[in-house]
Order: sequence, then C-alpha cells, then structure tokens
Amino acid sequence: MFESCCPDHSNVKEKAVKNGIRRLLQGDNVMSAKIFRPSSNPMQSGKGKSNIWILAFEAETAREIEPLLGHASMNDMQSQVRMNFDSLEAAQAFAQKHGISYRVETPHEAKPKKVSYPDNFKHDRKTPWTH
Repeated sequence: MFESCCPDHSNVKEKAVKNGIRRLLQGDNVMSAKIFRPSSNPMQSGKGKSNIWILAFEAETAREIEPLLGHASMNDMQSQVRMNFDSLEAAQAFAQKHGISYRVETPHEAKPKKVSYPDNFKHDRKTPWTH
C-alpha cells in the first residue's frame, strides 16, 4: 500500500491506472475499434451470448509470415483486446470516454422460415417429390 505524507499524492495510484489505460488505448496515434454484436453459432439453435456487444480494436499492421516456421504473426497486441458490454450505449460511452474512434456494425437479425411438416406431402408442391 502506497502512503505519502504529501496531500498531492492521495490519488497517485488512480491517476497512474487512468494514464496507463489512456496510453494503452491511444498511444501515439488514435486507435480505431469496431463495436458489434456476435452472431449466434450456426451449429446450434440457441442464442447464447448474442445479447452482448463487443468492442474489438482493429489491427494497425498486417500479419506477416514468420520465415522460420511459416506461421502468420503480428506485432500488434492491441488487436487481441476484446471488451464485452451489456449494451451498445455502454460500449459507445466507453469509446468516447477514452477517445477511441469507433464504428458500429449493426447486427443481422435472423429471419425464421415458416415451415410446416404437412407441406412436405402436398399434392401441389412447387418442387417434385424426390424419393
């Protein structure tokens, strides 16, 4: 625990954390991010984790082929940061508070097809019965 006899040092840790976040998020140039809502898993019918919004930083540099092993690598660690938010407004407020330029990708809503099992056996089907 940091204690100081000076009254100026009362919020040193809090200021250091805020400055560290600001430096991480902004650096020398303005970072850009995208805010989106992830799509549901196409292999499952549930809608788990589709109500959260994600703020993900965009890559500043392209991936490079590592010459020795041949795998793709990137020096930009900030593109690996993804933050989850409960609402779009919360994600936008965070980005504005920290001076991050962002773009919002609107989610695509699924359009369920009206399918009826008896329609498979209609005599006036548009496609012929195949088996």
